[in-house]
Amino acid sequence: MRATSALFMRQIKYRFAYPFGLVNLAVGPFFIIGPYVFVAKMYSAEYLRNAVAIGLILWYWLSTFFWGVGFGIRDEMEEGVLESIAVTPTPLRVLLYAKAVDSLVVSLYITSSTVLWLYLFAKVSFPSINFGIVIVFLMAALSFTGLGILYSGLVLLTKQASQLGNLTQEIIGIVSGMTAPTSILPRAVRWLSSILPLTYAIRGAREAFTGRFPTFDIAILVVFSVSLFAIGLFLFSHADHRLRVAGTLGEF
Repeated sequence: MRATSALFMRQIKYRFAYPFGLVNLAVGPFFIIGPYVFVAKMYSAEYLRNAVAIGLILWYWLSTFFWGVGFGIRDEMEEGVLESIAVTPTPLRVLLYAKAVDSLVVSLYITSSTVLWLYLFAKVSFPSINFGIVIVFLMAALSFTGLGILYSGLVLLTKQASQLGNLTQEIIGIVSGMTAPTSILPRAVRWLSSILPLTYAIRGAREAFTGRFPTFDIAILVVFSVSLFAIGLFLFSHADHRLRVAGTLGEF
């Protein structure tokens, strides 16, 4: 726990060392999410605007965890500190836990800023936060962390997997109902949405914002969280062991 806290604080100090990065995180996402919301605003239904905003915000959470946890391991390679961390008694997976906490803080920061901009410029207002919303976003964060750990194992092995990462997160966003219900997808690809945690996070969040408790979607997210964590840690540990044996852990 102390190692996770120390590595997390290092991430926070790094972010505050570059204040313009914080400004970009506060403003940049709005220019991606905003246009979709403005298009939805052309229609009179307030629920449509909120549904699109929720889908895009959760997709941004996925992107943050996917790159923060998954591709974040490459940052240590480029800085030349991965081997230094690896030779300490602390398991290398603790670095991923610290990056997951950092990704959660960044996601909350992005969400708060984006909701503010949407309210000021698009007049989009969300109902007050309830217990269901908190649980959905928490389970979504755990599921996305599992995906990030899974991706980090691939990055560790290949040293470079950014193209695959970009393609993967874009496909996941499209088929998970980011801006439109999954029911309108072609039947041939609709099955794919049913095996992605983002689908249930978006659907559960939309339901929770209407005041209903999304029991089924939360249960599925719990299953995703446990399974993706287990699979991700297994594959990451395998990649870590393989590179230690080969002596190429710090190379990129």
